[in-house]
Parts: sequence; C-alpha cells; structure tokens
Amino acid sequence: ISSMSLAYLSILTAEGFSRSSKNQVYDTLKNRIDIDGRGAYLASIATANTSYYETPIKDTALLLKAFAAHGDEHPAIADVLRWLLASRDHSGVWGGTHNTFTVVDAMIDYLKWQHETESHFMLRGLLDGVEIFGYEFNPSNIFKTFTHYIPIDEFAREKLLPLVFERKNLNDKKNNLYYDMSLKYFIPVDSLPPRDEGITITRGLYGLNDTKEEKPLVIAQVGEVIKGKLAITIPDHYSHVAVEDIIPAGFEIVNFNLQTEDQALLNNDTFGALPASEGWLSRFTDIFNGPQAAQIYQSDESGGSYTNDTRKLLPTHIESHDDRVFLYIEDLSPGVYEYEYFLRALVPGEFQHLPARAEELFFPEVFGRTGGGTFKITPALKS
Repeated sequence: ISSMSLAYLSILTAEGFSRSSKNQVYDTLKNRIDIDGRGAYLASIATANTSYYETPIKDTALLLKAFAAHGDEHPAIADVLRWLLASRDHSGVWGGTHNTFTVVDAMIDYLKWQHETESHFMLRGLLDGVEIFGYEFNPSNIFKTFTHYIPIDEFAREKLLPLVFERKNLNDKKNNLYYDMSLKYFIPVDSLPPRDEGITITRGLYGLNDTKEEKPLVIAQVGEVIKGKLAITIPDHYSHVAVEDIIPAGFEIVNFNLQTEDQALLNNDTFGALPASEGWLSRFTDIFNGPQAAQIYQSDESGGSYTNDTRKLLPTHIESHDDRVFLYIEDLSPGVYEYEYFLRALVPGEFQHLPARAEELFFPEVFGRTGGGTFKITPALKS
C-alpha cells in the first residue's frame, strides 16, 4: 500500500474502530517515518497503484493530519512541522494544488488540536543567567518567526554557558514553543577539512591538457587557462540545492557567454591539438550557453541505476561573479553530478582557496564542503 493510502486509512480508522485495528494501521504508518538532518518526513513508496500526484510533501502533511486525528504527541511532530514549513517554494506555497491544499488542511487540524491560535505568553532568553531577549507571542503573531543573534565573542572560552528559556503564560492555555539554534564560526582556511553532512562534494583544478584529470594543480602561470571541476554526490532527493565555489583571488572566471571571449579563445594556441569535436573545447558552449545546453547522461526511466557513473549537473540558475561560481538546482534526485568551469590566472601571488560548498537552502545543516587550501600563480615566462 502506498504511503498516501496508508495515511488516509490511518486517519479514517482513528475513530469508530477497535484499538487493535487502528493501532495496526497507525503503527505501520509511523514505522515509515524517515528522519535526517532536514527533519522528519514520510517518504513516498512506489506501488502499481500509486497516483502520479503523490509526493513526499503530501504524504508528510497526511502524517501530520494522522497525528492530530489520533491525538498523538509523537516525538517527531516538531521535526515534521519543520520539514513541511521549510518545503515551501519561492512563492510561499508547496508547489502543486494537491500539495498545498493537503498541507494547509493538515495545519488547520494541527492548530485546532494544539489550540495554537490561542497562544499568548511571554518568552525570555537568559544566557548564563543574563537576559538577552524578551518577546511576547500572541494570536496576532503566531505565524511570525522571532530571531535573535549572539556574537560568538560574547561567549567565554572554555566555559559551559547555559541558555535558558523562561516562559510566562498570559492565559490558561499551555501551547508549544518551537525553536532552532545554529552556530556559525570561522577558522583558518588551511585548517578546514572536508565535511559530509548529507552531501559529498569534491573539487579539482586541472590543466587543459590533463584530459584524464589525473594531476590536480596548485600552481599556474599568469595568462594560463585551467579547468575547475566539481563532483557532487546526492544520497536522497533534495530540493533547492545551492552550490558555491569561491575561486582564488588571483583568477577570473572565463565567461563564454561573451562573444569576445569566444573569439579570443578559439584563436588561442593553448587549446592544443585536440579536435574541437572531441576535446574539452567542444564542451565550452555546452556548459556556459545556459542550463538547457548542458547534456545529461542517460538514465533508466524507471529510476534505476544510471548507464554512466556520473551525470552533468543541470542548474536551474547559474551566476558567475568576480570571486565565485554560484549554482542553484530546484530538484536533485540521488546520484553523482559533475560541473565544469574555466579560470584564467591574472595576478601573481599565493592565494587562499576557500572550500566549495553545497547545501539545501532551507535545510543548511544538510551540506557538504571541500577542504581549504592555497593556490600559487607565478609570473608568465618571458619569451
């Protein structure tokens, strides 16, 4: 049975059925909950009768509706709410009509069950006994998020500091408080190791003649064009993925959308002897003439294994800045993806090479990054 059908059956049997019957269905539903760094959700299970509009968002909303129907204070509720709220698209809805209607309907059931629309309380935050914020939640602002930032230099080194929430109810209701805490910090680039928190990303810079990409570069000459390559491994279906690769300061990104750039490079002898139809040159226009031009490797239509180990990354949006390449991908299915770009060395010197990073925009704790390092650019050899 699909997750959608199981959720509907669980909602239907919440009342008017024997305890054993409803528990058998409800327990089966709860056993399908997946938990990862983004929160808790109900994954869709493909069956022969699965409707094409069944999605993880709709199934997760039905799971929340089942919690309300059973009056179950399940420990995953907060993570389910967090997953749903962060799954909205750029316009603030949940994609299609079926998704949005089901989420709103489930949220209404949850709000009624928890009396959330009647919330009225004062919240104080105390760090090591000192008040750092105060805020009043009431029916007029329950859908707003209150945010407070604490600079890291306000934390004493090598000391445990308790953060305490004090709450004073201003009515007779006992409503929920939802909060997230995150930490941002900065360390020297040479000390930055790779991280895999749900996404694996690797990066290499290669000479144009290194067609097998066997010799990563850490040094180049002024005027030399080199290739950057990102490989990203996605273990699950992710939405709204951002990839950012900061280049060393002595380089510029080669922009092949510029007609002058194309003409200059096409007449440059540094291309070597590779035929344009076979070498890396033939991929220039595929990569930089827009996402529609980048070709994706063929895959099994049923969602099975790919016919190649990797696929070309097909960004929804590409930005080429002075200091970085930024890619946005609306949806990514599990697999290994590759993306290439080209750099020209301009200024001699030794420069920091900050890590490349990939993350889910609305779940930044699901991320991966490369290690940091340095790159040296030497003056051009005089002829």
